[in-house]
Order: sequence, then structure tokens, then C-alpha cells
Amino acid sequence: MVDLFTARMQFAKPSTRSHFGELVEFAELWQRYVSDALPGTVTKGVVPSEEILASLYVDAQVIYERLQAISSHYNAASARGVSVENKAPKTNRQTWLLTEGPWGPDSAGIGF
Repeated sequence: MVDLFTARMQFAKPSTRSHFGELVEFAELWQRYVSDALPGTVTKGVVPSEEILASLYVDAQVIYERLQAISSHYNAASARGVSVENKAPKTNRQTWLLTEGPWGPDSAGIGF
């Protein structure tokens, strides 16, 4: 997971990138725990817990829901024969869609 996150870092939102350290910490603890690299007396207090990743999970869920809303918007527009794709600026289209989109960041039901 750390390798995938690292390889795709440029596509992650800044809020997601801020959780990279937590992911690395969890992965490192997990690897040591699974490989028995830590003495038994140490692992009793250092068992890796997914609680470390809770904020990453929340961030991923918010982004997922936002992308679902964007997808629904495009699907509904497409069904009506309306094209909203050309309204996005040619540069950095992905960022524009995630932060503003054709409806603005605070539109009812879409903005977070």
C-alpha cells in the first residue's frame, strides 16, 4: 500500500497526502509485528492498530463520495444530452473538478 501511495502521490489531494506518514508508520509497525522482528515484551504495547489510519479512511471516504457526486452529475447531464466537460479549463482539469466543478464547491448536495 505504501508503494502504491508513493507511486501515485502526484494524483492525491493535499488532504490525503497529509496522511502519508500515518500510513508509513502503520506499515512499518505491521511488518515488524508480522515478521516477529520486535521482542515479545515490546510487541505487547506496540501492536499495530488501524486506529492510526482512521483519519486517512475518513479522508478517502469524503473524496470517494465527492467523486460519486461528480459522476452522478455527469451521468445525469449526459442522459439529458448536456455536455459539461468543455467548461473545465484545459490545465489541471482534475483539480478543477474536485475543488470547483461546474457547480461550485458549495453547491447543495455536492460540495463538502
